[in-house]
Amino acid sequence: MPDLLPLIFNLVLVVAMIIALAWFVRRGQRLSQIGAGQLDVIATRMIGQRERLVVVRVGDEQLLLGVTAQQVQHLHTLREPLPEPSDETSFSGHMQSLKKSLKRERTAS
Repeated sequence: MPDLLPLIFNLVLVVAMIIALAWFVRRGQRLSQIGAGQLDVIATRMIGQRERLVVVRVGDEQLLLGVTAQQVQHLHTLREPLPEPSDETSFSGHMQSLKKSLKRERTAS
């Protein structure tokens, strides 16, 4: 019986650590979502295998960033903002139109 006491104590300790880690992860996810509406990627263009240009909206400004595997560098602040992508040009817009056309084909046949 005395040999089981340290085993049970270690088991309870490991379970408590798992619960604490899950709580910290969940709390961190909520904190990262606080400012999520203030930062949006407007456009991306690949210029190499690992290099790309990204236009990001931060608040009311749009920034042109150069992104490589090693760093992110601010290249320019746009004077005139690029237009936000509309639903027709976005990926979700293309998926919605595809879904509608497939639905029409099913009802026609």
